[in-house]
Amino acid sequence: MTRIRRFLKPVSKLKKNTASMPTSQPNPMTTNDPNPALKHSVCAIVALMGVVLCFVSGCSVPGSNLGGAQHFVLGAERSGSAAEGIDKGVLRIRSFRISSPFSSNQLVYRTGKVSYEADYYKRFLVPPGSMITEQLQNWLIDSGVFRNVVGASSRVESDYSMEGRIFGIYGDYRDPRHPWAMMGMQIIIVDEADAANSVRFNKTYNQALPVPSISAADLVVGFNKCLENIFTELEKDLRQMNSE
Repeated sequence: MTRIRRFLKPVSKLKKNTASMPTSQPNPMTTNDPNPALKHSVCAIVALMGVVLCFVSGCSVPGSNLGGAQHFVLGAERSGSAAEGIDKGVLRIRSFRISSPFSSNQLVYRTGKVSYEADYYKRFLVPPGSMITEQLQNWLIDSGVFRNVVGASSRVESDYSMEGRIFGIYGDYRDPRHPWAMMGMQIIIVDEADAANSVRFNKTYNQALPVPSISAADLVVGFNKCLENIFTELEKDLRQMNSE
């Protein structure tokens, strides 16, 4: 019995001491997270990833151009009826080549004597060389200058082939108060009926037209007017060529 009392005595003292310890109250300002700094770091990484994904997916930011690119197409509308009684064979139009500084879909602005800028957010929907080739084919079909006008991939035999080189299509913004739409191209027609493939026609066309403002929409409207002027002059030249 004495041994039992000796064994129980420390236990009772322990209970007494434990009961005397103050009971802690939960603090609403504390967290159960064993590492708050790590939690804050994870939140910062998640927020950063959200910003990156927003830029990649094209989220718009007020007052900026990050909302996505604008796309434009070239077009030339011909007025007047087709010529009658002209049968000058079949013309094949090969795909026009374009000088490398202007071959991308981005609009190009001349800003200085030797400086140019490409606008990432203002673009042609398709490469300009392809659009100009297609527009010219449609124009010449409507003109009636040739019996038929076909594309480069057509299996129809042709009497003439047309080649084109576009050496300039840009906005001249050296004076932003007086912007210009600039375009230049060379047109060559080869006589395919000749064994030597002689050049039947070779001429360079240049256009410089003022535009109301430096906006991309006004510039593209200026490009379309340049095309119409060039195609109109080319049609007259081809009529003269066929009359010789």
